[in-house]
Amino acid sequence: MNRNLLAFGVQGHRLIIASNGYADIMQAVLLDTFGQGVQETSYAENVYLHPEMHNLSEYQTVHGSADDLVGKAKVNPSATMKAAAAILERHGSCNGVEEAMNRTIETLLRQDNATPDQGGSMTTSEFVDAALAHLADELSPSSTDKMDHPFPDDEKRYVPDAARLAMGMSTALLVIDFQNDFAPPPNEADPDAVSRTASLAANTSRVINSFRAQHREVIFLRFLGDVEYQSPSWQYRNRILNRKPFCLAGTPGADFIAPVQPAPGERVFDKRALFDAFLCPGFEAYLKERGYEHLVLLGLYSDVCVDATARTAFQKGFYVTLLEDCTLGLHLPAGEWTRLFKAVYGARVLASEQLVGMKV
Repeated sequence: MNRNLLAFGVQGHRLIIASNGYADIMQAVLLDTFGQGVQETSYAENVYLHPEMHNLSEYQTVHGSADDLVGKAKVNPSATMKAAAAILERHGSCNGVEEAMNRTIETLLRQDNATPDQGGSMTTSEFVDAALAHLADELSPSSTDKMDHPFPDDEKRYVPDAARLAMGMSTALLVIDFQNDFAPPPNEADPDAVSRTASLAANTSRVINSFRAQHREVIFLRFLGDVEYQSPSWQYRNRILNRKPFCLAGTPGADFIAPVQPAPGERVFDKRALFDAFLCPGFEAYLKERGYEHLVLLGLYSDVCVDATARTAFQKGFYVTLLEDCTLGLHLPAGEWTRLFKAVYGARVLASEQLVGMKV
């Protein structure tokens, strides 16, 4: 296997399962063999598969801890700085900082400003100071042609990029009330109900899988309509409209529509006879704790629970994206509720295929 990889390269995607020591060696060999840099200036993103840690991303220098250089001020900090820039870019809404860091390190090397492993004489601290000084110039107001506002300031925190999936912000996907009891029932007046639900489920699954593949969080909202959760006004409405409770806890009607299911470890918030997810205990606090600024919404129904959640999200300062082919209107036709989302919340309204195909 090793000879084939080194002789013929990697065709498509190749998964190597190996012990830690062996993988460390092969990573350095493959970087050099395929011209992807050297271990002293490279980092890797580690992904955890354990259900309790599946949302955790860790960025690690390829060269490891460099124990033999402890206290000698000779460690090349390039890999650590590149990893820090990747975290800021991908998880901290600092657009363009990865590219700026790479340019900075390349510039220093061309100027022979390097640590001993790269043929220079600088100490670790001297290299870091030089890199920070170069970055300060790179990110100064006079350099905005190089980089589009990578860091927030007091007057203008973000410049949302509507052409990118996450709009340059920390983003979560909310799957709202995508449950069996909310699926349109087949009847003579609506013979396409089953196929429409299947299409919604397929589109929703595609978006969820895309978020998971990018290690972005998927949060599920589940409506529970048990009588004991209903307020007096809710019970009164059901009585005068002759409505029976639905999505009862523990029943198939409250389950999510297959194949849409929370993965192990993904958060599920129960809306106990509530339209608005922000009324769920702990929901808003959780979003703030995770630092989310942009919410992508899908689920049932666009003009009821999805709208109630979008309305509060907008008023609390969240940017909103709605996926129009992953939701249905209960009382309003599609054109009306999409216009509402755009006009009232400034929401970005997209098809699932558009979102999945976007640059992150």
